[in-house]
Amino acid sequence: PAVITIPPVHTTALGCSLFWAMAGFERYRSDLDRNARWAATELGADFVRWWGSVGGDFFGGIDPWANLATNWRSSAYIGQVRDTVRHLYESFGLKSQITLVAGRAQVDTPEDQAMLVDRIANAINPVIDYVLYSEIWNEWEVNRAQRHELRSMARRLKFLLPRDFPIALSSPSSIMGGAADRATVRAEIEGMYGGDSGANLITLHPTRPEPLWNAETVRAALVGANLAFPVALAVGEPRGPGASAGGDMDNPAIIAADYTSAIRGMAIAYVYHSMAGIWGGRCNGFPRENAYANLDDHRNAAEIAAALKQIRKFG
Repeated sequence: PAVITIPPVHTTALGCSLFWAMAGFERYRSDLDRNARWAATELGADFVRWWGSVGGDFFGGIDPWANLATNWRSSAYIGQVRDTVRHLYESFGLKSQITLVAGRAQVDTPEDQAMLVDRIANAINPVIDYVLYSEIWNEWEVNRAQRHELRSMARRLKFLLPRDFPIALSSPSSIMGGAADRATVRAEIEGMYGGDSGANLITLHPTRPEPLWNAETVRAALVGANLAFPVALAVGEPRGPGASAGGDMDNPAIIAADYTSAIRGMAIAYVYHSMAGIWGGRCNGFPRENAYANLDDHRNAAEIAAALKQIRKFG
């Protein structure tokens, strides 16, 4: 499995959001294959970022993930996770980055959280070389996690997976709003990732719409930080076509510049993030989120893909 190091010539792997990949494998296979093929061939991606547990009314009202839900308690779940990983890699050459939890309703208790970790570890151990890294929780404060839960789950996952397998907790909340100063960002990251956190990788969701906090600025803020591992970063949700929270950008030059910034910041990975990659045209209850069902539907998709592929190929 991959080990977090910064080689003399640094390479930042290019990923692509396909949050719905597991539901796609189970129920919408032709759509998954269309999008995975585009990510591999047109974008030149190395991996796909997807969610290991999806669904649940964790914001109140209608569950927007109802059409894409996965049931981690199902007896078939371990096989479904493993088969999704294997299909993406063996059919398209795409590794997986699995975020275990999308929202609190999926794993509300410590017992749930431990059981999900155990099931994910069971699923991916036989295909560990097809998994680039894992993340415990998507946007932990937005999606109602507590810091001690992230750390407990990561320590458990670390114990169950091969030594040095890359594990992240979640994107620090302070960098997402953009107003935080260096001391605040550093304090949050040290509090999350300091000591025995179980993690050896920090995932970042850069500030939107302007990435005031990104791999470059976070790395600079962490010089001399009190962490138990060398600073290793991955950019999980940058701005992109149809991205939320002010991040809706489809200018190829801007997105290419963001990827180049991640390379300069020595991130191990950068994820191309779009509306189609989030919802696949199957958001339940919010019609605007279904405007683009496929990665290649987005305006400027071909130009964005060409720009990122060029950077991925030649650095």
